[in-house]
Amino acid sequence: MKKNRIVLAAALSAGAALVMTACGTGGAETDGASARTSPSVAATAGHSAHEGGKSAHEGGKSSDGAKEEITTKDGASVFDAAQSVIDRAREDSESAPHPSMDGWWFYQDTGWGGHFGMQDAGVAVNALPPEGVSGPAANDWTSSLVNQSSVPLCVYSDNDFQGTSHYFAPGAVVRDLSVFGLNDTISSFRASPDPANETC
Repeated sequence: MKKNRIVLAAALSAGAALVMTACGTGGAETDGASARTSPSVAATAGHSAHEGGKSAHEGGKSSDGAKEEITTKDGASVFDAAQSVIDRAREDSESAPHPSMDGWWFYQDTGWGGHFGMQDAGVAVNALPPEGVSGPAANDWTSSLVNQSSVPLCVYSDNDFQGTSHYFAPGAVVRDLSVFGLNDTISSFRASPDPANETC
């Protein structure tokens, strides 16, 4: 349940970011729940989403009191976009696997399907083996993952922790790694060398 709360709170935070960006109050645009969200950030996400929505509602009125529609750059309602983020994260939190063992879990298919493997959290692997060779995962094989541990995970598209990388906080559940440009590309992984700044 803790992981579910983190995922849902991340979505609320992302939804608030969409609302506040459209209203010109700052914050980067996002296309989904951030896998970087930590429990400390998640704790305030619900309040942020509520306040962001309130600000957007107030900011959506012109000086003569007429309501103006606030939209994203592609013309969609910012409120609909934020709700879509929240709904998708809720679905993910309900359908994601909840492994009984702590560790980093790697799945061959999107949606946590197909073959899977697990690595004890904190163990670095600088070169994943080819498919068919024993290991937690194969090279260029992983399409979804779960960080069922307290250790931040960094994955890389090349051997020796090089190439495209991404940080996944403890409790992260990722349905589709293509969102991060990492579907079927992971070749190495390790614990984050800089967890304080959530970087790889």
